[in-house]
Amino acid sequence: GSVTDPALCAEAVRGVDCVFHQAALPSVQRSVADPRPSHDANATGTLNLLIAAEDAGVRRFVYAASSSAYGDTE
Repeated sequence: GSVTDPALCAEAVRGVDCVFHQAALPSVQRSVADPRPSHDANATGTLNLLIAAEDAGVRRFVYAASSSAYGDTE
């Protein structure tokens, strides 16, 4: 399945107290070369999970960002 499917997200979070969201397409190079799949999975997928979690009454949502969020640190 995929976080890009709102119905699947709703099914996945039904009856849980906490969501640990680690689904992503992590390649920066791939996201630059072909941004739509990365946006769909990373941005829209996260939104789908957040909405599903809120609708299901999930009390905690943990999102793990990648080290790429910090950019080049050297």
